[in-house]
Amino acid sequence: MTPRKTKGLGKGLPSMFGVKSVADVLEPKTPNGDVQKLLLAKLHPGKYQARKTLPEESIQELAHSIQEKGIINPIVVRKIEENSYEILAGERRFRAATLIGLKEVPVSILEVGDEDALIIGLIENLQREDLNVIDAAWGVQRLIQEFNYSHEQAAQAVGRSRSAVSNLIRLLSLPEEIQTFLKDGELDMGHARALLPLEKVEQIKLAEEIIKKALSVRQVEALVERIKKQKEEPETPSEEGEILLPDFTKFEKQLGKLYGTPVKLSANAKGKGKIVLNFANKEELMALLKKLNKK
Repeated sequence: MTPRKTKGLGKGLPSMFGVKSVADVLEPKTPNGDVQKLLLAKLHPGKYQARKTLPEESIQELAHSIQEKGIINPIVVRKIEENSYEILAGERRFRAATLIGLKEVPVSILEVGDEDALIIGLIENLQREDLNVIDAAWGVQRLIQEFNYSHEQAAQAVGRSRSAVSNLIRLLSLPEEIQTFLKDGELDMGHARALLPLEKVEQIKLAEEIIKKALSVRQVEALVERIKKQKEEPETPSEEGEILLPDFTKFEKQLGKLYGTPVKLSANAKGKGKIVLNFANKEELMALLKKLNKK
């Protein structure tokens, strides 16, 4: 069993494996290809597995499918030591095969380093849309942190745009509670991105409201904008957006009679307000000041 060397894997999809995409590596081979059989006991989960969680239900479903049709796509591995192989892509197939007691499984053996091992696992899951956005974000983040990739290089490596990769990584700044919602499928990426401008407490509160009320992304974006505008309001109410409370008219009349001049009361949504005493000329101002001094 001679491991197959990859060509320039860490340099992006066009040059991976010397082909146009990784499909030639991750898809089944012809009878004359390089798919081999290995004892299941020789395989071990990879340290660069992109998915942090593997739902038991999905493993059981796959196990049932394997019992009926066998393993269609070989498990991609690399040799670690004699009689020991690390799984690069296909851990769910490995677990399903273990569940039903298979002795041997089809594998494709590659000769790759750690950097390429991480990329292969990411690509397989991303191409098959088999990875939640948080696990995908952590996988890309590892490329950046452990292998000094720029966002542009990471994007090229996994076949995504730079903006898509940057938006993905930004999700990791969200609180753990919201990341869990994303993993569980209770929120989608559009909801999560809309929450990013808010403070942590506000993010969690609104995320819970999204789930409870099944809010759309547009509704969430509108709510976030409203929260941001409320924060930008000055401490004292401005002429625009002033709120007249129910009893203000009565108080204005009472104060107007007391000071002999028109009075206006106003308050913002938080209850902070101001009193405006009007005068037409200097004489009225002086008279008003005298009344105020007497009080």
